[in-house]
Amino acid sequence: MVEVPPYLTFLETVLVRVRRRDGDLLHGEERARLEAYDALSLDARRLLVRLLTRKGPWFRRDDLRYAEVEDLEAACGELVAEGWCREDAEAPELAGLLTKDELATWLGTFGLPAPRAARREALAEAFASALADPGRLAAVRAALCPLARLHDDLWALVFLLFFGTFDQDLSLFIRTDIGQLRCESYPL
Repeated sequence: MVEVPPYLTFLETVLVRVRRRDGDLLHGEERARLEAYDALSLDARRLLVRLLTRKGPWFRRDDLRYAEVEDLEAACGELVAEGWCREDAEAPELAGLLTKDELATWLGTFGLPAPRAARREALAEAFASALADPGRLAAVRAALCPLARLHDDLWALVFLLFFGTFDQDLSLFIRTDIGQLRCESYPL
């Protein structure tokens, strides 16, 4: 059994503090969504927090490798089923998940030209046009298994209530924990 990672403890500390101190500032839907977070399995919570600490909102599942998430597919499925993530990426989001070489490869798979000298933007545009075909779109979705986190506005509100600014998030805890940042200690 893998121990609870510090970043999960950090988020749950934030949630306890915000609920206790600022819970009356949250709408009923926001409170309900945060209660739904508590009902998630440990793996799903671990994965969701990892997604919150990454630039997104879209991710490729083959890029999501975390030793502490014991069953990634089950965690992804739970996050989608419970409305924390979605999988229905459209052509522009899918293109954003691919490198220039991968775009060229996909275009070649579709029997379309993909000159090596072409700019990435041109390849992404051609790729997006090619995905107007529902069969191609389904094939790319199946290959990439895209996942996007939802409720970024709720998390931004939670972090604003906790930190008092939009400029800080969970990375403050993580950077402090690994010694990159030292916060001054002072009595309140």
